[in-house]
Amino acid sequence: MTSGTRRKPGPASALIIGGLKRGLPRVRFVRHRTPQCLGRAFFGPMGAKPDDIAEWPAMLASIREMGGWAFVETEKKTPVVHWWASARADRLRVAYVLGHEVGHISGRPLRSLRNDWREELRADEYGAAAFLAMQQALGGRR
Repeated sequence: MTSGTRRKPGPASALIIGGLKRGLPRVRFVRHRTPQCLGRAFFGPMGAKPDDIAEWPAMLASIREMGGWAFVETEKKTPVVHWWASARADRLRVAYVLGHEVGHISGRPLRSLRNDWREELRADEYGAAAFLAMQQALGGRR
């Protein structure tokens, strides 16, 4: 390099597993500093502010009680997972929540007129996989 500057490598777009290249979904993560910031990101595309939404106080209380929350924005070329977690949030729970949101952009979404929850249940499988993997990475605690 002649300029003396180094470029940091970007996030991995694939992993080599068993000698085979496995593609990873394109996703960007945005961690919000507060649940209120997360609420602005969630309601903003709808042209609203959290305080404009009647359910926001209960939603905010629930987010705080859970210690974190996330949603995925799929309208952009690269999906964005917006998330917040308190400093005291359990890392396994955070892994579950983030895995769930990545699940929404992985594979084929399941939609059904009879069962609106099929896609949520499918994404929960990704959350469970992230939880179990993180549990092992942290030394099998719990």
